[in-house]
Amino acid sequence: MSQQTRKKKWQDILQLLKKALRHLFLHNGWVKLLALVISILLWAGLISQDPNVTRNKVFQNVNIAIQNSDSDRLYTNRGKIVTSDLDELLKNVTVTASVPQLQYENADASAYNLRIDLNELRSNGDSVQELRIQYDDDATYGDVINISPSSIRVNVEELFTYQKVPITVRTEGETPEGWYMEKPTPAPTTVSVSGPISIVKEVSRGITTLDLGTLEWEEDTIRAIGEIKLINRRGDEIKNSLLVISSEGNKNDTVLIEASIMPTREYKLKDLIQIKGEPAEGYRLTEEPVFSPESITIAASEETLERLDEMTPESRADALLDARTFDITDMTETGVFNVTVKKLSLDNVSVTKPEAGKTVSVTVSIQATREYSLRNMVDFSGELAQGYMIVDEPVYTPENMLVAGNEEILKALDEMPADERADMLLESRMLDLTGLSHSTVFTVNARELTMENDRLVVLKPDDDQAIQVSVEIAPIDPGEAEDYTVTEETEP
Repeated sequence: MSQQTRKKKWQDILQLLKKALRHLFLHNGWVKLLALVISILLWAGLISQDPNVTRNKVFQNVNIAIQNSDSDRLYTNRGKIVTSDLDELLKNVTVTASVPQLQYENADASAYNLRIDLNELRSNGDSVQELRIQYDDDATYGDVINISPSSIRVNVEELFTYQKVPITVRTEGETPEGWYMEKPTPAPTTVSVSGPISIVKEVSRGITTLDLGTLEWEEDTIRAIGEIKLINRRGDEIKNSLLVISSEGNKNDTVLIEASIMPTREYKLKDLIQIKGEPAEGYRLTEEPVFSPESITIAASEETLERLDEMTPESRADALLDARTFDITDMTETGVFNVTVKKLSLDNVSVTKPEAGKTVSVTVSIQATREYSLRNMVDFSGELAQGYMIVDEPVYTPENMLVAGNEEILKALDEMPADERADMLLESRMLDLTGLSHSTVFTVNARELTMENDRLVVLKPDDDQAIQVSVEIAPIDPGEAEDYTVTEETEP
């Protein structure tokens, strides 16, 4: 067939179609077209009502329920606990269902009761088990034809409960001066901890923290809520969402903290205890008595503290201590006196520090002494200026040097030759008079003494006082010399 013949044939066909359409519209054509449309709609409606006509619908990120868990916070069943993160394992589940055409738009994944049943956990000790994602077909919304993934593999452990985990309260911050807080107590004092056996066995105790900086410091009983933190034997916090804290069957990870706050008073022991008498001859106190501790602190109601303040020092000492006076008469060695703190008979006394029944000590340091005349220790050398002389005996201030130490050292010092002892005790014992023509005051310093690893204490002169030696010099013939009353200080 030639190209021209085919073209003519198509033209004939188009011409016939044109005539047919013209005939249709000229002879009840709109009625016929309407009937055709209605027929099509009726056919579509009948088809949509047929339950055998279905379409596949895909549901993404479907929510999977967990059934038959013995706990509302842990995934447990018959003594087993799932330690895997089920939310992570089930977050990307995809479900495909064959949905009747009529319900396609209304269909939802919840209609198929998608679930994990923890009754499938086996008690054979396997640490890894497989759980199927189960579902129910629905008469209205059709059947599930595919689930991806269809199952998950989970880690499983034995469920264990530690019945009596002790709770302690830890404080942060400092107690303001003038206040005392009793040791805070938690309520309850113990809790139960449940979870995987490998983690629960690590739990040693629970702690809760009370921040002292947040408290109102006034005479009262404070109450605060503290969060419980679980601690292992190394002192590290155990953070694990699989652990559940409970008390008396109620899940609760907080405790009530209670403590009483009271004002305080501090009384110095040196104001309460008296030392009377003097050591034996040749002995003396080498320093002020040492009190340990230095004071007693009383925590009580303000009313009670005011009553203590109003007492005389003697009455206050009698109320606080079982003794307040100690006699050191004729003592020859250092003594330590112990005093017991009494339980106050006053009302509303919370605590004493040290506590009632404890002891405080008073140390009285007594050492043997020796007194050496400086007149026998200091010597002079050199000649005065021509025509001058020493008018009177030199004047020593102080006249004697007082040294304290243990008896053995002092005996050794006694046995030394006088000049050797003077060299040990004085920085310089020889005073040079060469060429002097005026009255002069010499200054001599005592040494810081050490002998065989024991210190000799120079009691006189003390640290702030030097030894002074005054030498009065005058001309042999006063009429021929210059004024000789001028006094000057000269280092030897």
